Amino acid sequence: KTATIDADKRTYHLRKGVIVQYGLTVIKAGQVDIDSGEFLRISATETVQILDPLFSVDADSVTWRYEADGRHGSMLAAQVRIGRAVIHAKSVAVEPGEWSFKDAWGSSCWDKPQLYSLSAKEFIVRTGDEAVAKSLGITVLGHHIITIPERTVNLDPNGSGQNIPLLGWRRGAGIGAEWNNAYVYSNSTRLNVGAAYYPSFAPAYNVSLTKSLIPASSNQPVLTTQTDMGQRFRYGYFERVDLATPKMEMDYLQKPRNAVSIGASLNETTNLGLSTEVFSKLADLVYERGGKAGPGAFLITSRFEIAREARESARGRSVLRATYVPGHPQIRKGLWLVPRVEYGGFYGTGLYEWFMLNLGFRTNVNEHIAIAANGFATKETGTPQFVADRLFSKNGFDCRLDLQFGGTYFSIMERWDRDLKWFEPEFKISQVTGCVQPFLIYHRFTHDFRIGVKMRLEDVFTLFKDRNDNQSGSGVTISSPGRP
Repeated sequence: KTATIDADKRTYHLRKGVIVQYGLTVIKAGQVDIDSGEFLRISATETVQILDPLFSVDADSVTWRYEADGRHGSMLAAQVRIGRAVIHAKSVAVEPGEWSFKDAWGSSCWDKPQLYSLSAKEFIVRTGDEAVAKSLGITVLGHHIITIPERTVNLDPNGSGQNIPLLGWRRGAGIGAEWNNAYVYSNSTRLNVGAAYYPSFAPAYNVSLTKSLIPASSNQPVLTTQTDMGQRFRYGYFERVDLATPKMEMDYLQKPRNAVSIGASLNETTNLGLSTEVFSKLADLVYERGGKAGPGAFLITSRFEIAREARESARGRSVLRATYVPGHPQIRKGLWLVPRVEYGGFYGTGLYEWFMLNLGFRTNVNEHIAIAANGFATKETGTPQFVADRLFSKNGFDCRLDLQFGGTYFSIMERWDRDLKWFEPEFKISQVTGCVQPFLIYHRFTHDFRIGVKMRLEDVFTLFKDRNDNQSGSGVTISSPGRP
């Protein structure tokens, strides 16, 4: 309603109901001072609101300064809303690529009683890189549970972070703990280390160093090469019930891969259903290539390893694995084919090979129900060097049902084998309940039983993964009620 303008100094002193628009960001305040000299500076006080397509802020005062390297600023007594999440902070400092929240607390749950909240002496977000919480406090149903000195979350698929050990359960081994971490040394080099301890087994360790041959300028994440000791075909829609659609299988296989790795392991247990013995690798040299192939995808993993089973002598051998998906063609509305071809070749004391053909379909009965089925057939030649080289299930079919009603998700899958008959029920159920999503996954074949709760903070992490604050200082629009 009132404005004092100094044209020579290019300053504006605005009072009473001021609205400033900068690109897609709108600032509303009772008082705004603008200095549009060499770099744009905006200071706002008296009930400040910032409205952005991705977030909103209420604060006592806000200062923005747009320089050549991006946006600088500060906020006092700020309340930041991102999707369903709200973050309160005594102060917020903003630098290009970094937001720092002091004495912060927040949650995505606002029902009474509040299910959970998080607090931190300082919460630092480096956009597209990582988020660091110092003195992270966790409160559940109003009761303080624990304070963690420091916790880092990766916002970059190539990023490093300190993961905490996770509890697990294994067939014949009982309850134990597993820990896996990744460390990045450059845009193309990634170190993975892991350890596991279960009372009935000897401690297990593994380490691998992966070097991506994809140019760093392509901004592709460094993907760790495939292991031959874990669940085979873990990317398959008909292999894991927690993959909700065939598209998730295709997205995984179409990621560009061109990498070499070197690693070693001690006392690894397989997750293949064929042997309870442990394996150790004195050396594991791998080359992996994969990505798009027309409308489909391919993945080839070749390795030379010096391995031993249990207490037997170590033996060197070569292993070749290949996957090809020609695509998921749509036959008619709501009906897709889901084919996949697999090959495994093991060259040690002799040659052992297997070929597997999968041909499945998925159809959407309606917006809530999808059904799918898959037939698979295998041809094998030669004698396996290790029991774990063989496929557990060779000829049969899978059937699968996926249901979604509002926030309730339920998937069940069953497998029939010509020799084993019905043998592998697997199901997942999850329920969106406000700010959290509890889930349960059961896989009888691998004796994998997981119960967990997902905090629905995807809006926050998506914003800070993709946010770009490197805007130049131009294009400001100032208005007050009834006057542009």
